[in-house]
Amino acid sequence: MSRAVTRALTRARAVRAVVVLLSVALLGTTAVTDAQAALAPALVTGQDIGWPMCPAALGGKDKPMPPDATAGFVIPELNAGLAFVANQCLAGHYDWGRQRNAKLGGYLFPNYPDAQMLAAAVTGRYGACSTLQCQLVNSGYAQAKWDVEQLATTGVTLPMIWVDIEHQPRLNGTRMWSSNIANNRLVLGGVFAYLREHHIRIGVYSYPNGFNQIVGNWALTYPEWIPTGGHLASERLARCAKPGFSTGPVWMTQSTRLIKAYDIDDDTICPAAAPATGLMFADPVTNGPVVGPVSDGKLTRFAHLYLRVGSRGSAVVALQHRLRVPATGTYGPATVWAVAHFQQLRGWHGSGIVNLRTWVALGA
Repeated sequence: MSRAVTRALTRARAVRAVVVLLSVALLGTTAVTDAQAALAPALVTGQDIGWPMCPAALGGKDKPMPPDATAGFVIPELNAGLAFVANQCLAGHYDWGRQRNAKLGGYLFPNYPDAQMLAAAVTGRYGACSTLQCQLVNSGYAQAKWDVEQLATTGVTLPMIWVDIEHQPRLNGTRMWSSNIANNRLVLGGVFAYLREHHIRIGVYSYPNGFNQIVGNWALTYPEWIPTGGHLASERLARCAKPGFSTGPVWMTQSTRLIKAYDIDDDTICPAAAPATGLMFADPVTNGPVVGPVSDGKLTRFAHLYLRVGSRGSAVVALQHRLRVPATGTYGPATVWAVAHFQQLRGWHGSGIVNLRTWVALGA
């Protein structure tokens, strides 16, 4: 993954959000200290690993695997940093996670198609193309399809895949994305379309500068995974409390440990996103989703939230649209009744409160 680092800001506004997350009285401070961070529930951490950790004979860089004896989760790279290029160690990377009883995730690298990829995309999911725009969407769709087919060879079925949007040099030194933001969005639109059609939740990894260079101010609402400037628990928690690169919730951070001659990416699930952890991973024993597949993904970004009487905001609006009650943005009696009725139809106690189980049943 990228080593791009965002500056670790500790303004009072960010700290106040961390205070809410941790339920710790930190009034009068301007930063989250390590002592204060230690009062938080144990952070759920893991590693992302990729093709550089393959032997050179298999196209990798002979980078060693993380030295940790255990990891809460592992997120292998489904390709080798480029579309249609295999990570020859993908099955071994999942085996590494299983041996540590780590939950299993995955991420993919899409990229702007070269001439050969464009020629192949003249036909595809969206028909026979007579325009570049059609080819770009076809190419994005085909890239995601190929990656998921690679995943299938390992026996793992993921409920969620992270899409990595960043500048990485191609093998010949050119950049992975064009300078045309609209065209880049079309490629990614094809990627997202394939994942949605196949009921796979979508998350996005990026960082502000790279995201803006590639897709501009695209208001994506998918959960976000974002690098942080430091490795301390306090720095990771502070980054969780800040806005991401687009409009989705920040569910996970990435920090880098320098260990001799190689880097290890440590990933941390943000405390506010902890209730949605099961939506992101496959079980290391069954190889299947911890929480089942998504319907359309429109509610996934809210799945970490707990809604009840008095809740307000965009999550309530989305819930009301799904339940077909007036979209007031306020969780009032009509919404309570609709939620309770929805729960009772499934044989549950009709609490009228939306938790992860209810979000998932609604399609998150």
